[in-house]
Amino acid sequence: MAHSALLAWAWALALGAVPGAQAGCAELGRCCPGRDLTCVFRDWAEAAGPSLGTQLCYCDQECITARDCCPDYTSVCPAVTCVVSEWSSWSRCIEPCTISFRVRRRRVLREPRNGGGRCPPLEERAGCVEYWSHQGVECQQALSECQKWAKEARCKVESFLRLEAGETFKYQSGC
Repeated sequence: MAHSALLAWAWALALGAVPGAQAGCAELGRCCPGRDLTCVFRDWAEAAGPSLGTQLCYCDQECITARDCCPDYTSVCPAVTCVVSEWSSWSRCIEPCTISFRVRRRRVLREPRNGGGRCPPLEERAGCVEYWSHQGVECQQALSECQKWAKEARCKVESFLRLEAGETFKYQSGC
């Protein structure tokens, strides 16, 4: 609240023109987007008056400063966590005929609100090797990783982990 609005609200409260402290967040229009539900204001009795006794009040720092928190905030303005779609299918290897990676993605279906959990990663990468070009032509070179597992032109590596740029990627290849 701006300073002048806060003074006007306090004056209206003193004159009895503001709904009583027993009213909830919805009735008072105090559902602020992005409130921090981990913040607990324990001085509610002092702010609301002795009629409510000592109660916990969940609100953000701005509402604590303005002393306009409500004890029913978590039920009226619950945290909404992020919801994402299912993963897409894996793409082809980004570069054929060499160790490369493929990608799959998902999208946000519902953004988090009111201090809800953040969205998980929206892209995932996995290593791969393709021995066929994107035009369907067999690659002329042999990769040393496949030569270790088979003497034939084709081999299959089930999975192995590789640390790259501080992230762990799961590498799968069929060659």
